[in-house]
Amino acid sequence: MFFEGYGLCPPRVDTVELSQVIYPSFEKYGLGYLAGVLDLDLSQVPTAIYDAYATAQLILQLKAKRESWPKEQLERMLPFAHALLFESRK
Repeated sequence: MFFEGYGLCPPRVDTVELSQVIYPSFEKYGLGYLAGVLDLDLSQVPTAIYDAYATAQLILQLKAKRESWPKEQLERMLPFAHALLFESRK
């Protein structure tokens, strides 16, 4: 992707898949549902900027949850990571 002549290749994260891995028992994985269950701020009128803000909150919350897991659990999950769409490196 190019922007103003510069290549832009940000990492992609599929928040639905990541949410399914971290919260496998949730009923749904849409942003509205996750915002309600995880107490994310989605109080503004739905616009792209507020959806992006809520998505950023979601990613930070998912990251914090993942960081609380024991190392052994993460190591057991690693062989399955290739099947996920996200490109999170950390």
